Amino acid sequence: MTGQGNTPACAARLAVLLISAALAAGGGCARTAATGLLPGFEPARLLGVEHAPEPTAAEALETLMPGVRTFARIEGGAVAALDTMTIDSAGDGAWRCTIDGQRASLVRFDGEQLLLVETIDFPNRAATTFDPPVPLTSQEAANDAELNTRHHAIVRSLGDEARIIDRGTAEQVLRREQDQDLRLPGGGVFRAARFTREFSLTLRRAHVMERTTSWYAANLGLAAEQSLEEVRVLGPLGWRKERLVVRVP
Repeated sequence: MTGQGNTPACAARLAVLLISAALAAGGGCARTAATGLLPGFEPARLLGVEHAPEPTAAEALETLMPGVRTFARIEGGAVAALDTMTIDSAGDGAWRCTIDGQRASLVRFDGEQLLLVETIDFPNRAATTFDPPVPLTSQEAANDAELNTRHHAIVRSLGDEARIIDRGTAEQVLRREQDQDLRLPGGGVFRAARFTREFSLTLRRAHVMERTTSWYAANLGLAAEQSLEEVRVLGPLGWRKERLVVRVP
């Protein structure tokens, strides 16, 4: 790893924060069964055996329309905190999704895919770019087909792009799964498209694995996410984190 003042622990912490930001904005959150985690949040009733059409451009763009979104962060079956996501235009067809002013993701919609271009961690002054961008939704992943992608990842100092903090390789498997009804607290029932992403990031001194399920609903955009994240630093060191966020309509 290059750059002065960087330690293995710092590199791992940056990786976790940056990947968490990406998932929260697109794009993340828990591998455990969703039913029963929160009264009123019930992504359990399947809508038949056939897939609904891929989310339309209007649905994906609803996720990216400028404005403020509120998500309830669920811990232990109860609302632990409310997270605010602010979406604004970053120019050149890209959108910046900022979570509570702490982290952000740069995303782009190309008419068929919702793509993650970059994540930013403001407290640690770091930005991670993915080449090519990471798909968060895709028509190619419809009907249980897998979309396997590989990406170069570079972590740079925010404000000094010439300073590289770390670099590595990311791999992802994206699947479009059975559509479901989502009953959100106080927000009615929404038919949601469900995508599962298995994401792996290998840096020089750390390895991050995350499994994320995201639900997208018409006129709502991102409705809920569950993820399970596992981090390994220098062999046996590491930790595991589960996360669940639900859109507050």
